[in-house]
Amino acid sequence: MKNITKIIKDINSKVKTYINTTVEKIDDMLPRWVYWHFYKHVYYHIKMSLWGLFKFMKISTKMVPWDYSSILMMLEFQLTILKHSLATGHEDKESLDIKLAHMERAIFLLKHIIEDDYVSLVMPDYHELNNVKIVKTDAINGKECYTVGFVGSETLHKKLKDASVTANKLYIQEWNEFWNILRGDMDNNIWGLNVWWD
Repeated sequence: MKNITKIIKDINSKVKTYINTTVEKIDDMLPRWVYWHFYKHVYYHIKMSLWGLFKFMKISTKMVPWDYSSILMMLEFQLTILKHSLATGHEDKESLDIKLAHMERAIFLLKHIIEDDYVSLVMPDYHELNNVKIVKTDAINGKECYTVGFVGSETLHKKLKDASVTANKLYIQEWNEFWNILRGDMDNNIWGLNVWWD
């Protein structure tokens, strides 16, 4: 994988050098407006296309068409890139710190939502304690029926059920908080996603 990355960087560097040299030659021959037109519509798009192709390859290979978590994974990936870009940008520190704090919190919440294991957050040993087995029940219309039965004491069963209810409440709370962060509140100077740019 390191060799592939090195090869890609070498190709990118050679393409960039070639394009820069070509742009300099064109700049000497053509008026300034033609140069900027070329830069904007050719060089810049080629450069960003190559960057995007290699940067997003590792996340795009995880995308699936049947689950909304793919959208959230892409959002988390892009927010992480954007956060780094803003942190190294030119914005005033006071407003930047607020944006970065909101972005960090949004990324943190996204990780929880994508992992979708809130019961482990509420009760770390939930999966070890939640023992179930298949048990036979009364026959219906002469056919044997089975159900999933809990193995353990009633106290433990209640404890696990309470943890599950609490986990569901936590999920709803974090889901709503995440979208509130993205939405922002312009009336109270809380910056949402629409102003997260440098």
